[in-house]
Amino acid sequence: MNDADFAQFSEMLLAMAEIYNKELSGPTIKLYWQILKPYPIEKITIAAQNILTRRKYSTFPLPADFIEYINPQASLEERASVAVELVLDKMEFKGSWYSVSFEDKLIHATIERLGGWIKLCAEVRQMQSKELPFWKRDFIRLYSALAKMPNLESPGSRLIGRCEADNIARGYLNPETMILTLPNSDPVKIGFDGVTPEKQNQLEYIRSERKINQMEKS
Repeated sequence: MNDADFAQFSEMLLAMAEIYNKELSGPTIKLYWQILKPYPIEKITIAAQNILTRRKYSTFPLPADFIEYINPQASLEERASVAVELVLDKMEFKGSWYSVSFEDKLIHATIERLGGWIKLCAEVRQMQSKELPFWKRDFIRLYSALAKMPNLESPGSRLIGRCEADNIARGYLNPETMILTLPNSDPVKIGFDGVTPEKQNQLEYIRSERKINQMEKS
């Protein structure tokens, strides 16, 4: 695709999002564009039609799904390359403070084996630009190796960030029930009332820090 195709590409992606009842942000559309830009708009359109008529999953398709429909013989390494870019994008827009999740749970398994989301974010943040290609290579190799494991243990549903980890360590958050109990306040069910678990964790962490500071001053 070229820049002139961006409007048609965005319109197609937003139409698919309506069908899947999914909201797409500007950065998300740009990420899909960057990953799928090497392919002609005609093939992207056909892939979208095939996804809507043949794909049975109810989740919004990943860039890797488009690639598989464009090229059914797409290699595992290509899928892994898409995965590592999704991880780097999430690091840039979320960072280690947030708990995150990916639709591709193989990404969770890969990150867990690399020490977890917090550790990985810290490592990448401290890397020099010349080191990043080697890190991406190692991530792709591990992802590909895990994809070939027949009895891979199912990874967790989310990767814990610093806010959630700190609340668990302080005894405020029960990781099993996701009930957050702060000093002098009623228990809160994380993620309810339309607030994402990531945002709720951050808000409750700030609230907890303020209450602790007030208690220490009294």
